[in-house]
Amino acid sequence: MVRQALADPTGPPPRKRGTRPAPAIGPIQDVLDKLADEPLTVWEIWTTVTGQHDSDASYAAVRDYIRSRHLAGQLQETETGGQHELGL
Repeated sequence: MVRQALADPTGPPPRKRGTRPAPAIGPIQDVLDKLADEPLTVWEIWTTVTGQHDSDASYAAVRDYIRSRHLAGQLQETETGGQHELGL
């Protein structure tokens, strides 16, 4: 690789980037958005999604998505002057 870089003035070829599979919550994101507005716990949301929507999303993936959605809503309300309690 070093010899190749020294021999070619443009440098080494670009590195190959690995392809990542789509996140498990991608197909159920709209369902998660609807359930996040309901007064449900993350456990209840996860059991609903895995049971009724035949998803293989992990509990941690659902929890992180719901948490990021709540935090984004909290930041948005803070900017507009509203108050919101994070009930996770």
